[in-house]
Amino acid sequence: MTRKKSVLCLLMIFSLWNLPVVTRGKTSNITSLVKHIDSIMMEDNAQYKLRMTVTRGKKNTEYELTLWTKGRNFVGRTEKPVAQKGQVFLLSNNNCWIYYPSINKTIKTSQNQRLLGGDFSFADLATINLLEDYDPSFLDLSVDEITNLAFADEQLIQMAQKGKILQCLAKEGRMVPYPKVNVFLDQSGNPVRFDFFTISGHLLGVLLYEDYGELRGKVKPLTMIMRTSLNTENYTTVTYQSAKYDLSIPPIYFTETYMRNLSIGR
Repeated sequence: MTRKKSVLCLLMIFSLWNLPVVTRGKTSNITSLVKHIDSIMMEDNAQYKLRMTVTRGKKNTEYELTLWTKGRNFVGRTEKPVAQKGQVFLLSNNNCWIYYPSINKTIKTSQNQRLLGGDFSFADLATINLLEDYDPSFLDLSVDEITNLAFADEQLIQMAQKGKILQCLAKEGRMVPYPKVNVFLDQSGNPVRFDFFTISGHLLGVLLYEDYGELRGKVKPLTMIMRTSLNTENYTTVTYQSAKYDLSIPPIYFTETYMRNLSIGR
């Protein structure tokens, strides 16, 4: 009886010894993936030139913007068309403003405000940080479940079977625009699709990353497509034209008082 107990104890110790190793491995793997996703999404101290196309049925409205980022803060200026030239969008410390040069007025708004009548909000461009704000885990979806996703196609089904899917749930107490985010990764670990949900599971939007290539020496998705409607003819496309990294952007750029100066190019 004593020998049996000893063997049983040894087995229990062996199991407990090995369990943390597996757990650490999985945690480390997920953490590395999330760090990579965050680095793909937005750079710190960077400037971007981009084109935004808002599609509503057969009508396309194009804008050209300059965007500066610093941490989770960003400020953007509309360069074209002439009617919106000089509009400035600022997100600083979770506060948002829009400066309208036509009336020389700054209006405070929310992170959910859609930019230029499109589908991208303030929050979509800078504030999402999966590593700091979410608890990620691997998610297994069947072929039927993937097929039934909004805007699913054969390419997504094949990619999901070969790649990975992360389910990211907001950490307790975190103020985030989306309580749940599912991230679809290709075989290289690059994100290709984000599904944004309410806490009850209602789909709020689908963001697609396409056309991976070099942007100023770094591999980035050169095209992003945001859908916030189940209408397949309504969506917004952002295409990156150029980028500059590791800049020393003056902190004053990210203040409400400087928006008018930035509007006129000072």
